Amino acid sequence: MGCICDGEWRRIIDECGSDIGSLFIDAGGGMFTFSGVLYADDDYYYAMMDYGGDVMLFPCELTLSQYGFTKQYTM
Repeated sequence: MGCICDGEWRRIIDECGSDIGSLFIDAGGGMFTFSGVLYADDDYYYAMMDYGGDVMLFPCELTLSQYGFTKQYTM
């Protein structure tokens, strides 16, 4: 079976792959670790984990900065 992602997976990983594991701050001052990209039946999602261990998912239709996240440093 060949690739079914129509190049979207590769594009998303090219854009944000080097940020996986990095610390981000949201607009409210919360700290999050960018855990990676998740594929679901309906879309691709950024997975952001807060320091309580909760994971928030954001559709990859926007960038992390468009969601209000600012990269602080790479782990």
